[in-house]
Amino acid sequence: MNKQAKRVVFNIILGMIIAVIIFTILITIGYIKFNNSEMNSLPINLLGINIFQITGGKGVPNNNNMTFLGIVFSMITVLSGEFLASKKGKRKDGV
Repeated sequence: MNKQAKRVVFNIILGMIIAVIIFTILITIGYIKFNNSEMNSLPINLLGINIFQITGGKGVPNNNNMTFLGIVFSMITVLSGEFLASKKGKRKDGV
């Protein structure tokens, strides 16, 4: 595997890890908010997209939306990584 392929795979995995961390934080905050209030139901959204629904103290993940957002985060990290790599390469070449 060449350098670029390794970099792309690394950035895909990094994007997924970032998404999982963000989802975990949002769901934890949602449970804290739910437990400290008298709500019957609480939707948890990220960028207006429902990722989790707490109803009666039980959570139901929206796997399709979480997968979609994970892919979006991965695409963003890949594009950012490739952009930074191209800038680094141009600096190295003296352009």
